[in-house]
Amino acid sequence: MLEGVGATVEVANNGLEAVRKFRDQPVPPNIDVVLMDLQMPEMDGLQATKEIRLDPRFASFPIIAMTAHATMEERQKCLDAGMNGHVSKPIDPSSLFETLERFVTRREGTPPPTDSRATSALGGPVPSPGEAPAVGETDELPEVAGLNTAEGLVRVAGNKKLYRKLLRQFSTTEADAAQRIAAALTEKDRALAERMAHTVKGVAGNIGASAVQNAAAHLEKAIKGSAPEAEIEVRRAALEECLTHLIHGLKTALEGADSEPAQAGDPEQVKAAVDQLSRSLAESDAAAIDYFEAAAPHLRILFGSEFERFTSLVENYEFSEAYEQLMAAGERHELTKKI
Repeated sequence: MLEGVGATVEVANNGLEAVRKFRDQPVPPNIDVVLMDLQMPEMDGLQATKEIRLDPRFASFPIIAMTAHATMEERQKCLDAGMNGHVSKPIDPSSLFETLERFVTRREGTPPPTDSRATSALGGPVPSPGEAPAVGETDELPEVAGLNTAEGLVRVAGNKKLYRKLLRQFSTTEADAAQRIAAALTEKDRALAERMAHTVKGVAGNIGASAVQNAAAHLEKAIKGSAPEAEIEVRRAALEECLTHLIHGLKTALEGADSEPAQAGDPEQVKAAVDQLSRSLAESDAAAIDYFEAAAPHLRILFGSEFERFTSLVENYEFSEAYEQLMAAGERHELTKKI
């Protein structure tokens, strides 16, 4: 959504990485604002903010909290840690943009908007939830039991392409979430189990999967409240059941909607796709994601049944591993050997 209104987005995978990125910043920094998740591995958002504030250069730098906990107590914790604002998850696009407007000024050279709609200081028009989708996105979304697509579209400001992408990511990354939580509980790592339940709750809310969102919320609350193991297991099993039904429905619907004939393809086009994408992946260039979506028909035939796994690597910014898999697939496929 942010890139859609002209923002350049850089991702830190955890709080510790965020602190390191700040320490490497020039004066003045080339970052305008930070959206700080609260629950992260290595270092949480509250700790990361406090560390950043220790540097006098960033004493008043805008840091906005992002959390699925919208209580007054949680908001106060954010303010006490030195944050400037708060955005609740699941994301409400209007609230997100309005919050950012208070802290971000349009940079010099940013082109002005081309129409009379509300504009964002990030550089472009702010899409409204009811706005018509872009060209090429007018196709119907899949109907899946337990998924409220209308609510999910509101969360992405009506962007069907982005919504489909989130659905594919969810079906890949969260399919085994309940099992991973069970493993963490077996290892007596309740903090990890709680964080994973919190993650499922947040992403399920973003796509409009309220049953999974609620099940994850109940499990998170039980773990956080040190409920008896039997009660936690009941909550975990309920989440697993909801997830199983939703993931099955998603994969069935998306495979039907996204299926394209595995055409032999022009060897020159396949090689060109591999060359272009491999360069972007090797340089950790976020443009790899956009190029991958355009080149998917040519790349699909290289991976066969492993294409979904490769898609997950690219869309989750695991560019190094994606690069290695792409190189290996290109070398072993006879189409590229013919070039």
